[in-house]
Amino acid sequence: MNGVTYYLNIVVKNKKLPKKTEYNGYKIGNRFQETKGKIKDTENDLYQKLSKNSYVKKELDRYLSKLPDLTFNERKQQLFQYCNEKHETPKNKTEYNGSKIGGWFQKTKGKIKDTENDLYQKLSKNSYVKKELDRYLSKKGNKK
Repeated sequence: MNGVTYYLNIVVKNKKLPKKTEYNGYKIGNRFQETKGKIKDTENDLYQKLSKNSYVKKELDRYLSKLPDLTFNERKQQLFQYCNEKHETPKNKTEYNGSKIGGWFQKTKGKIKDTENDLYQKLSKNSYVKKELDRYLSKKGNKK
């Protein structure tokens, strides 16, 4: 039995989504949270596979209903506005103007490998963001 099957069996048995469940050393409750982040609409393959379970579908639909439909430039503008207002970059769980800007920034930052990266070039136009990106790259040892 794989982790997904195991997880779905727990969902059916308990009639709810487990938050902190491990299977063969894998934290599948956390994995579900990460997987949700990859789903942007009901046409997504992951959504189609997971939503066959009514409890999972209910959670995915709840999650999707809360997603703001913002473009990269809108999120970037929101990030810059937050940074200029608060004089810092957002932490992972930070919400701002109804958007989970902290999570978006952390995920986006994770895609940046060096200062030549297109995302770095776009985001480093804000001094607070640039400082955090430089710190992040320095820590990772990837700065060119």
